[in-house]
Parts: sequence; C-alpha cells; structure tokens
Amino acid sequence: MCQNVDCTSCVPCAPPPPTTIPLSPPTLTCGAGNGANVSVNVTWSGSSDAWIQVKSKKTTSAEQWEYNDWASGNSKSLDILGDRRIFARISYTGNPGDWSAWTDGGLICMSYYGKVFIDKNKNGRFDIGEPCYSGMVPIQIGTHVINFESTSLCNQYQYVLTDSSPTTREVKINYIPPDYTFTGYSGHDGATPISGNTTAVSVSDAEVDFGYGEPTPTPTIMCTVSLNSPASGCYASEPDLSATYGPGDAQVQFAVDENIGFPSPWRCNSGYGGSPYDLSLNCPLTTDDYYWSARAASPTDSCTESDLASPYIFSIDKTPPPVQGFGSGLTCNVVSDTITFNWANVADTGCFKDEGDVNYLFNLDGVDKTGWGTSISYQVTSATMGHTYKGKVKSKDFGNNDGGFGSEIGCIYCVTPATITGLTTSDGDTCTNSINRTYLWDVDSTSLGYQFQLKIRPDGGNVDGSDDIWCKNQSISGSGNNSIVISTCDNTIPEGTFGTIMWSVAPKYGECGDGSYTQNSVVISFDQAPPAIPGNREITTTIDALCPGKRYVSYSWQELVSDVGCGGLNPTPYWGQISQIDTFSSVCEGSPNTWVFPTSIAAPTSYPEGDIYTHVQSRDIFDNQSGFSTPAEHIIIPTPTLYPTIHVEGSYKEDTGGATCSTMTLVNPPSLNLAFTLPSGATYDCINDVNSYACNITFNNQSVNGTCLTASQDITLNANFSGYTSIDWKTANTCPGGQNNTVAVNLSSPATISRDLFFIYGDQGWIKTKDSSVTSKTSGRNNIIPNAVEKYDVSDDTGEKSVIIGNSGVLLHNGLYIGASVAPNTGYSPTGWYPSGGATYVYAPSFTSSKLSAYVKSRKEYKTITDMNSIIKDGVYLYQGDLAINSSSLTYNVVLIVNGTVTIDTVDSNPGTFDTGKSVAILANTIQFNDVVTKANGIFVGDTILVGTTVNQGLKIKGNLINLSTNFNNQRRWSNASKPSIFIVFDMNKYMDLLPYLSTSAYDWKKLQ
Repeated sequence: MCQNVDCTSCVPCAPPPPTTIPLSPPTLTCGAGNGANVSVNVTWSGSSDAWIQVKSKKTTSAEQWEYNDWASGNSKSLDILGDRRIFARISYTGNPGDWSAWTDGGLICMSYYGKVFIDKNKNGRFDIGEPCYSGMVPIQIGTHVINFESTSLCNQYQYVLTDSSPTTREVKINYIPPDYTFTGYSGHDGATPISGNTTAVSVSDAEVDFGYGEPTPTPTIMCTVSLNSPASGCYASEPDLSATYGPGDAQVQFAVDENIGFPSPWRCNSGYGGSPYDLSLNCPLTTDDYYWSARAASPTDSCTESDLASPYIFSIDKTPPPVQGFGSGLTCNVVSDTITFNWANVADTGCFKDEGDVNYLFNLDGVDKTGWGTSISYQVTSATMGHTYKGKVKSKDFGNNDGGFGSEIGCIYCVTPATITGLTTSDGDTCTNSINRTYLWDVDSTSLGYQFQLKIRPDGGNVDGSDDIWCKNQSISGSGNNSIVISTCDNTIPEGTFGTIMWSVAPKYGECGDGSYTQNSVVISFDQAPPAIPGNREITTTIDALCPGKRYVSYSWQELVSDVGCGGLNPTPYWGQISQIDTFSSVCEGSPNTWVFPTSIAAPTSYPEGDIYTHVQSRDIFDNQSGFSTPAEHIIIPTPTLYPTIHVEGSYKEDTGGATCSTMTLVNPPSLNLAFTLPSGATYDCINDVNSYACNITFNNQSVNGTCLTASQDITLNANFSGYTSIDWKTANTCPGGQNNTVAVNLSSPATISRDLFFIYGDQGWIKTKDSSVTSKTSGRNNIIPNAVEKYDVSDDTGEKSVIIGNSGVLLHNGLYIGASVAPNTGYSPTGWYPSGGATYVYAPSFTSSKLSAYVKSRKEYKTITDMNSIIKDGVYLYQGDLAINSSSLTYNVVLIVNGTVTIDTVDSNPGTFDTGKSVAILANTIQFNDVVTKANGIFVGDTILVGTTVNQGLKIKGNLINLSTNFNNQRRWSNASKPSIFIVFDMNKYMDLLPYLSTSAYDWKKLQ
C-alpha cells in the first residue's frame, strides 16, 4: 500500500519500469497433475517482477485467459485445466507495446500421466517423469491413445501412438532424459534426444493435427473506454468506479493516483474485468484527493488495448473529528445532588467539514443518553448518594466518521457519615449457647445499607482478637433493612467453646466509603461448654431377700456444684446407666435411662451372678453434654453357694377310711409313680422298693440368670398308683389324719424328711362273691381289694382277701382289674382259677330276659299279668311295663319276666330286706334297688342293674346277680372300704326250686353246685 507517488513511505509498491523491453517469451513447464487440473510453471529472466499473461486453447475451442496480473520472483505457478495448449508472454510495464512475443508452439500438460512437449513441426518428445511405471499405461488425446511403457530402467520410455481404428498405425518415439547417462541402447548413444526414429503413417489432419500452431495474431482494432462515475465528490470510503468500454469481449482496468499524469506505477489499479462491482483496487485509499481513469483490452486480442481515458477527481475523508475525554475537553462538577457533564465544540479537518456540523453522543454508565446531536452538556439530577457516575463522549462528521469514545470521567455525590445507635437483640438474653437470633439497630436513612460483623471471643482469649471466631461479616443493602437474622456461624465453633458474643454495625455509603463501627454495649455471654463429668462414682450391691442368689444394683456419684459456662446446670443434670453389657446397648430393666436430678440411680430388678457396668454424664441448661464417663465402672456379682440336698423317705400305708391304716407291701414298686411340685431350678431323684421309698431333691440356685430360690421352700407330693384315688402325705403321718402333701423346708439347714406314703382307697366300693364263678363287666374304678379286709358279715363272709371265697369257681375277669399287684395283697379265689397268659374270655350269656321270654312263650306255660294280685300260684308270669315290688308282692315260687323297669323295695315289717320267703327269679330290662335295700334274696337278671347310691351302706345278694349290659356301675359305698360294698352269695337252691320253669338245671358254669 503506497502513501505517495515517490514511495518514500509505502508498503510494497509496483516495481519501477525496467530500462529494457523483454526480448524473449517466458518458459513453460508442466508440474504434477491434480485431478482434471495440472500444475503449470511460468519462468522468465531479467526483472524479477513482471506482468504475466497466460491463456490456453483446445484444438477446436476458443482461447481462454488463465492469468493476467503482476507476478514477482521470476516465476509463477498456476493450477489450470489439463490437456490444453498453453501460451504465455510477459511485460515489465504492463503497457501496450511493452510485451514479449507469445511462447512459440505452446505446451500441452497432461493432467494425469506426466508431460508431453510437441513443437510446431510435429517433432516431439514424451516424458512422464517419476515414478517408474511397469506395463502399459494409456493416455487418450482426442481419438488417439498414447500407450507408454518403461524399459528395464527408470526414466527410459518407449511410447506408442495408436489410432483407435482397427488398423494399427504407430509412431515410435524413444527418449532418454538429458540428465541420465545411458549406454548400451542399440543404435543410440544414450545422450542425444531422439526425434526421428519414427514410422510415418498417412492420416488425415483431423486425426493428427492437435492444433498447436502460432497464436492468433494481434488485431488492429482499438479497444474504447469512457468514464461514467464518480465525476467528483467527498466520500468516507472508496467509491464504486464505473466506465463504458468495448468492443466485443473487451475488459476494463481502473487506475487511481494522486497525480493527474498517472506516473507508472499507478497508486492503485484493479486488473482487467467487468465494471464496476466485480473489480477491486489492489490498495486502500486514505484521506486525500484522487484522480481516476480506465483503459480497455481484449483477452483474445480482438481489439488493441486502449490508452487511459481523461481522468475524473474525487476526495476521500476517513478522518474523524478530534476525540474528547478526561483531561482533554470532558469535565464534570457536583452541586448538592446534581452532577453536570460538559465538553467543547471541535472542528472537522476532512472534506466533510463543509458538509455539516460535528455531532456528539454522550454515554453515562455504559448507556447512551443523548443520541447524536450538537448539545455539549448533560445533567444528572437527584443523584444517588455514594454512586460514581461515569460519563464519556464521542463525535462524528457529516460522513459518519466516528473516532469512538474518549476516556471516561467520574463524579460522585457523598454525605457526612452517621454513627449507628440502638444495638439490641430480639430476645435480650445475656447468656446463650447459640448465635441464632435477630440483631437490630436504629435506621440511618442517609446510608445505602450496613456492614454487619459478629464474632465470638473465647473465654481467656487474646485482647487483640487474634483467636476470635468470626461467624459473620455481611453486607446489607438498603437503609431500611436495619436487622439481620443469624442462624449459623460461617466458621466452625470448636466443641466446648464459651466466651463472649461481640457484634457491631457500620453504615455503608457506597463508593463514598463506610462509616465507623458501633460495638454492642450489652455483654452477651456464649456457652457451648458442658459441665464436668461427676466424680466419686460408685456401684453398690445388696442381696435380694426374696432371691438370695441375686443382688440389687445401685449407682451413685458426687453432685456438681457449678457449670463451666454461664448457663448453669440443667434441672435434670445427670444421666446414669446400669447395664450388663459393656457397650450399654441395653440397660438393666427398670433402671432410669434418661436425665434425672438425683445423684444416684438403682435397678428395681435384682440380677444374678455376672458383670455390671455403669457410667454417667452431665449437662447444663443449654443441653451441652459432657459425654459419659470412661472407662465405665465395673463389678462382678458373685455366684451364690449351692443349697444342700433335701432327703425325703418313708414306708407305704393304705387308708380305706377306717380308724387305722394298714402297712402296705408293693409287689411291683416301679408302678408307683412319685413326683413333686417344686420351684424352678429344683430337681428330684427317687428310688422305691416293695416296702419304702427315698428321694433326693436338689435346689439349684446357681442356674443361668439366677433362679430365685429363698431358703424357705415348699415340697409338694404328686404321686399315684394304679386304682387308688391318690397317694398322699398326712399331717400326723398316721391315720386318721388329713391330707397334707406339702412340706416346708429350710434350705439353709435342711433335715431328712420322713413321710409315709398313704394309698388312699377312696370312696368307691368293691365286689366280693361266695360259692360262685365270676364273669364281670365293670365300668369306672377297678375292683381293687383293700390291703386289710374286713368281713361283710359273720354269717357268710370269712374275711378272706379274694374276689371269690368259699366253694369258688373260675374268675373270668374280662374287663375286671383287681389291682396292679395282686399277690400278696389280693387273691382271685381259693382255687386261683382264672385265664392265664392274658387270655380273653368272651362271655355269651343265654339266660336273658328276652331269650327266656321268647322261650317261655313258645315252650312253656306262662301268664301275662297286669298287676301282682294276679299271681296266685307258682309259675312263669309276664308283665308289660314298669313295676315296683317288695317282699309282700310275691308269695310263690315264680319266674317274673318284666318288659320294663323293676324297682326292688322293702316293707316296714322287714326294713332293708327284700325276702319273699320263696324262690324268686326276676328278669327285666332294668332292675333297680332302692338305696334303703341292704339285702335281697333272689335271682336278679337284668340288661341293666342299678344297685343304688349310698355313702355308708353295702348290698348283699343271696341267690345271684346278673348284669347283662356292658357296664356295671357300683355306687354302693362304706365309710370304711375294708368291707366290700356288694357281697353276692350264690344260692343253688333257688335255681333248683325254679328248675321246672327254666327247663334246664345246668348253665354256663364251669363247676356244678
């Protein structure tokens, strides 16, 4: 870019004109291909700077420009479409008449396969350059194909030009690069380029003429040009240049210079092209006056390049008016709350100074305030106190040349600082453990806000505040915001801190600065320090009187006198814990597990042997806690001494309800089941033989979790023996005596306990027979014969201990059990006949009321009666329905069959006895003896027989008693069970008397009477 014509101050200008005109055209060489394009190098000698014109042409197509401009450095590289003939010329001035000739013959550069040089005489050489190729590689030019192949060495090539027609015609051309020395090639010296080793063929010009002749001659028609605009004027930037030019394909070139003569080189030029918008000058224009002109030329030489047209003149003004700023024209002043900014009028220096006045734009705090105009001041009213207003101004001329803003100037409105008063807090506390509260002060309406500061000075802290704990340093906007709520400290308050809260407030006036701080006058003490851990801690244990193996635990400590901080002790300042676990994951049941006031705690439950751990902590009124004492206190509750073994022994006695008890001997002692009801933790072990028993009872007061066993304990007997109501101890250990199955013992000094076992026969009776066999189907109690037997009466009973006495038959005891141990206490009968080996006897009675009734009706003479007065002689009688009879009802030997219930009663003349004086057999569905009947003579056969219910009266049957149902319930009782409650004396005579009516004298007995 040049600033003047003589180039005394410029950046590269066009070179000065050479002293000689170039005599020879430039040299063209081909470079590497690039797709369809190929690189072409233009080189020249002489001046290093030259104007280069390059054009190309196909055989039948029009020429086209490839380059038309200045170039420097003696060479120019172009990238153009390949497979075209290329021409070039140069000029050192660019003026018509200063050009060299066009390159002779031109050059064809192949875009894909290297370079081909052909001269105008059709002599040529072909060179594909590096790298070496192997095999045939085709290049097509028009309708012809060049096939080339390498020899055994690189850069030695044989080319074959082949027509595409079926007939082969070829021209062989061999070439050795000049810089490669080759020997041994047949018929050639290896150095001189070969151009004549050719086999000529006759082809038409259309096929072989590549059109590479001389360039088109320069025409003699002159190109024309005339200037349009601008003819004059002042411009802020380069104006568009417009001209009219011709003829044909002529193009225009613009020239601009400060001098009307356009000395070469010109100030600026545009190069050739269309007008005006596709052209641009090759240098920018500065503020000045300029001449401009244009000339025309044809890229195809269809017309001769014209001279420059008569020039026009225009002016350029790119210089803005002077800039004003701080210290250079821009000022401000402050009066109360009004701020005024002023600046001066300035004069323009360019060509626009005659077009109009300079305009100004004022900006305040980054915002344009005035818009463009001629005003030279701006005023701020009601300015905000403490705010710096920053102003700046810029100016522009009529051509909108704007020099930008000048430097800023700042003005500020300030007031006299005030002192803050009325510092207080929302709760007014003078002792606290938290900064969480509202802090208040009086309003300073002149301020913009406040700066609040709060810190804690630890007790004993340095006066200079070096160890203060800063909690808040906060700016507050707005004069009306005269309070702040502080909930947390910005810094960590170390655990256990106590001291003084110090806070202060200062007014803020923005950029005018802050006022002085006012410190709080009321002292607020801060307390996050816990009390000390109580001392003199002690565990105490006492024996549990109700459970000597355990102990009660209590824990005490020394009362604290005062707190460390200002808060004082809490009303419930202590928390102690008693536990069996050293981690205190659980505490002893019932012991306090919270804050308490007393200096001791106790566990209401006593504890067995094992570990006990305790610890305690304290707190103040702010719940600052000391933490539990460590290590925890620890004691071990000792294991109690084991109680001695209790020995219980005694013999066997039977109690049948009489005045005395008889000694009892057991045949099978293991059948005696001895058990005791004992407290938890007690066990027993018993041994019993035929005459006595002995038991050892152990009370284990050392079991897990300490079974509570006091020295005073009760031992309760629980024994049983088959058939007996109960096995008891008695109060006086003799008969008579009340049941007393519980004995109190003193485990501290026990003595052997002598207690006989009394086998209680109970209130149930038993059955005894004489001169009979027995088949029994019983229910309820087994037929146990007591150990000491008494006679039922002196007339029939011998007092023998057997089920059957006298002239006995067999005892068929299906369903009859006479005791767990038969001998020596009980015998079956004098003969001892009974099924052995557990054999089962199935009793199938045929002498039943239903069978006899059926038999009599079919075989015997009988009479059906409706009342007892109808019996007037011996015989068989049938009565339908229930019937009540006594001794006076029957006066004959009769067999009475009743389809119903017969009730046996007595008469006043013979109380308690049913005896008609005759032989009577009564067969009924049910036979019921009244309770007052003590003796009955007769044969009584019933499906169900009810003997009555008594508490001290037995029943004697003289004859026989046959109960046919499955169950026989003996409800007869004596107060002394030594006598049988039912005594059956078999009387054969009654059967013999009634034999004619029964039709048989023998039944299902095993022994005839």
